[in-house]
Amino acid sequence: IGGTTVSFDTPNGFSATEEGIFLENGPDPELICSPLWIDSIIHEPISGDYNILIKGKNSLSGNIFELSTPRSSLFQAFPNPLPTELYNKGVETDQKRMKDVLKYLTKQGTNNILTGCIKLGWHKHEKTGSMNFIHPQYVIGPDKDDLKYLPVEESVTESNMTKSGSLEEWKVNISFKTKGNPIPQFALGASFAAPLLELVNLDGGGFHIYAHSSRGKTICLQIAASPWGDATDTAEATKEVYIQRWSSTGNAIE
Repeated sequence: IGGTTVSFDTPNGFSATEEGIFLENGPDPELICSPLWIDSIIHEPISGDYNILIKGKNSLSGNIFELSTPRSSLFQAFPNPLPTELYNKGVETDQKRMKDVLKYLTKQGTNNILTGCIKLGWHKHEKTGSMNFIHPQYVIGPDKDDLKYLPVEESVTESNMTKSGSLEEWKVNISFKTKGNPIPQFALGASFAAPLLELVNLDGGGFHIYAHSSRGKTICLQIAASPWGDATDTAEATKEVYIQRWSSTGNAIE
């Protein structure tokens, strides 16, 4: 799927091919949906709850998608929002087959148990004691295969922490161009310093860069945001980006 070889077990009464998941109902198996499986179970230590990580083929793009959802969603009575979420992820199915799809997922088991992390940044593994850095799309550290980001709710900022281009392109087009200009260099340094604060046991803070209009304040903000995600100016963006505006009331900020 999308150039990736995928293998998973199917429960009794079901079978799988490159075409999708089949219900073994008599001599002629019936296709119920495009390729779909439970990749892992995610345990969130603080609440003690379990989520399931569902993966499958996005029939529109051909790539593999993933969806994290509470384990209880498999047993929720109709109208159950899970089939709609799967359909929005690109699962090809028929409305009449929704119950069969849920039955298939309910019966499918996995021995792959991950630890869920509800916050981004540094996380100390409860078993190994090792420090790992949690990013919305991946984990950096010795326990990366055992940890999974499991947000309580997704934010606009997190969804825009995405990669575009290469490190070399970033160096040429952004980093090198700050040479000799202390304010953009300071903004970039503050951006890289943020994830290091916890390692040196320092509190976070903020810096207020102020000047007259068209003096480069927004460019400094874009430079600081560039290592982390979409640094498009919000005034020019046609979609949500990593940079957010101070459009809030005093009470909301408090």
